Amino acid sequence: MLTADDDRIRAELDHCYDRTAPPVVQRLRDEGARALRPVMNAAAALYRECLAPDWRVLRRTLDAQVRCHAQTVATDGPAAMLSRLHPRLSWHDAGTLTVERPGPVVRHRLAGRGLQLHPNLFLDKCAVLHPPDRPTAVLHPVTPAVRPDAAPDGLLALLGPARTRALQAVAQGPCTTTELAAALGIAAPSASPHTNALRAAGLITTTRQGRQVQHALTPLGHALLDANP
Repeated sequence: MLTADDDRIRAELDHCYDRTAPPVVQRLRDEGARALRPVMNAAAALYRECLAPDWRVLRRTLDAQVRCHAQTVATDGPAAMLSRLHPRLSWHDAGTLTVERPGPVVRHRLAGRGLQLHPNLFLDKCAVLHPPDRPTAVLHPVTPAVRPDAAPDGLLALLGPARTRALQAVAQGPCTTTELAAALGIAAPSASPHTNALRAAGLITTTRQGRQVQHALTPLGHALLDANP
């Protein structure tokens, strides 16, 4: 991505945003490739802090959505699959994707370039990107049928999803921070804030064994899990 030239960056941004774009987009438009590094650093930091603790569940959910699409296409065809994504999307066998919205209907001829589906857990509506030299992309919300199972309401409200899973992982048996991180699918440094918070709440204990520490549930941690099976 860092090798993208200025013209390509501006063309992509003009395709996705109008002149009311957020400041970071305006900066990319004005400065081109010179502004890519801080944007990528910010995206990496966002992933580490907000997505990495839950990435295993997020990825499993997205994979389930892809399998659902494939099954629908195989049994009912692409038109049925697209109509289930959003009632304003429709497919014509001639290779045209139609998007109904306020104002004129938009028709995208794929011209043999293909169609990509991008399920997203953070969208509440569909968006269609139709670049001239690449496959048309449909960004859409993950359907309710494949969304990840919610943690028990009491734990979710109290701890949040990442620390709920951390507590449940420790409940499987005493573990080191490295073992906990492996169970959660995250890096060891990302697991430490969860163990610190759970220990401060009196839900786990931490004891040192040589160069490592080991975490275990307290009676309060057991009681909280028993009350929220």
